[in-house]
Amino acid sequence: MIRASPNLKSLELDLGEPSTETDRTWSPNKLFKEVGLVFPELHTLRLGGRIVLQWPLTLSKGSTFFRLFFEQHRALETVSLAWAPGLNEQSDLGPEIVTSLFPSVRHFEGPAFLCVSVLRSPLALQLESLSVLDKQLGSNKAQHFNQLASATDSLPKLSALNFYLESDPQAQYRAIREISRIAPKLREVCVQAVQIDLRMSIIEALKYASNLRKLTARVSVVTPKALRALLNVCPHFEELQDTYKPHAIRSWRVT
Repeated sequence: MIRASPNLKSLELDLGEPSTETDRTWSPNKLFKEVGLVFPELHTLRLGGRIVLQWPLTLSKGSTFFRLFFEQHRALETVSLAWAPGLNEQSDLGPEIVTSLFPSVRHFEGPAFLCVSVLRSPLALQLESLSVLDKQLGSNKAQHFNQLASATDSLPKLSALNFYLESDPQAQYRAIREISRIAPKLREVCVQAVQIDLRMSIIEALKYASNLRKLTARVSVVTPKALRALLNVCPHFEELQDTYKPHAIRSWRVT
């Protein structure tokens, strides 16, 4: 099907559920070896789903079909590479490597170690949205996640920041606080998987996000006092989206 679509503009592979008995992985190297085509109009690539990507993906080696695919598709503006358990031990890529692989990227989604690599490169100056896809840190494996807070000193175009970590909210708050300090255009923040308290650390984390318009999070209790506290640090705030009950998402708009 992929090979029959030479004018493909978006390629999003959300592969099906893994077996409950054994882990199932798939290899981008094998996939792109089989595809063997260049798509001149491709601007979006998302690789993931419930079947875990095989890591390392050898992006630092010039001889792999996976890396060759990026080198042949330099107009990609949206790149998403799934997180998988155990990635906290993966070495990050040098700034020159990510710049050569994703020269046009504006929206990046990936595990923390790749996000750190992007932020440490000149790509940080053109990045408009960043999604850190890690769901777990594991014991003593938070190195790359913690490095998000100090990976760059300027994110002039960043408008959206998303996290999906299911534990350790303080690591997310620290990253939000330090990133928002250097991202003057930040308008949307998502803390998707961990329950937050509007009266506590999240307010401190957002104190530099003066242009924030929307917060998406799991919030069990929303009170007028809590919303006022949020408005005190984010005077342009417009919408709170609560995902505490995924089947019944609630929204509050500030007028």
